[in-house]
Amino acid sequence: MKIFSYEIKNENGTSVLYLSGKIDEDTPLADIFDGIESNGVLIVDMKGVTSINSYGVRCWINAITPIASLFKLIFRNIPSVIVGQMNMIFNFIPASAIVEGFYAPFYCDECDDEKEIFFTPKNISKDSYGQFKVPIVECDVCKSV
Repeated sequence: MKIFSYEIKNENGTSVLYLSGKIDEDTPLADIFDGIESNGVLIVDMKGVTSINSYGVRCWINAITPIASLFKLIFRNIPSVIVGQMNMIFNFIPASAIVEGFYAPFYCDECDDEKEIFFTPKNISKDSYGQFKVPIVECDVCKSV
């Protein structure tokens, strides 16, 4: 399992926080957000996050909740391990935050292929019942939908 790491970069005057590895009891989340200088916007790129355990969830919520009042939060490249937590845990991602894109698992019933598909709010719609719909995905292996 990859050890947690982070990097803060300034991209066009906006701080971008790149997270990678596992989020657990050894992850210094509170320290990460100290001293971030920004124009009021903080982009959190989570593409490199590989796992999170229950203690990591607790640490994450304790660290991100106060940050939501200091910055306009934008999350991008959210991996499916984090999407699962977003679906189960209230305020895992603060309600005021913007999600630019996330990965969701795809499984093909025909050939058992598995992969991660990237989605953005632009390619998700609602049906007539108000339920979210994702686009139809074709399997790369067997081409079934």
